[in-house]
Amino acid sequence: MRTITTKVYQIDELDQPVYKAVIERYREHLRGETYMFSEDVEWEIDHNSNWELDKNGLQYSLSYSQGDGLSFAGEREVTDDLKPDGISTKRWNIIKEHIRITSTGNTSNHYSYNHYRQVIVELDHHNISMNIENRIIEPIRIKVAQEYVTLCGNFETKGYEYFESTSTDKYIEHEIKGNEYEFLFDGTRYNEDN
Repeated sequence: MRTITTKVYQIDELDQPVYKAVIERYREHLRGETYMFSEDVEWEIDHNSNWELDKNGLQYSLSYSQGDGLSFAGEREVTDDLKPDGISTKRWNIIKEHIRITSTGNTSNHYSYNHYRQVIVELDHHNISMNIENRIIEPIRIKVAQEYVTLCGNFETKGYEYFESTSTDKYIEHEIKGNEYEFLFDGTRYNEDN
């Protein structure tokens, strides 16, 4: 019988070159974990806006490249704040039941940016005259498109901030400590099976 003693280290106890190598290895691992940001944005859209995501949901790319951005596909509730000037409340209450507002998100295979053209406002033509449609649709489309682009832009900014903050050495060290990972002298992760 023999006894083997193994020294194990916390991340901040490793030699500096080994520490840097471990941090870089975990940084690469964390780059693929975007679900927390995605879930936060999806929750915010569904619970704190007038929008509800559809099955195509959220699209984003935040790597400082051409075509980067954030957009989403969904449907917006028709709320009273969209009532155009010059339409009585009584008429608005009838008309708004025939309006459908959607966003397509970015349907390009290579880009994720948002654009006002991704917002579609439709009016059921069977019950509404064309004259009323022209007076109603365009003001709503403009207002909702501005809202959509602003909302997407705010989430895009939060996304850049999130991904920048989660790639710092300090954040990665905090994650490693939080998971109670320990290491051998060469940076190999130690576990109970070693």
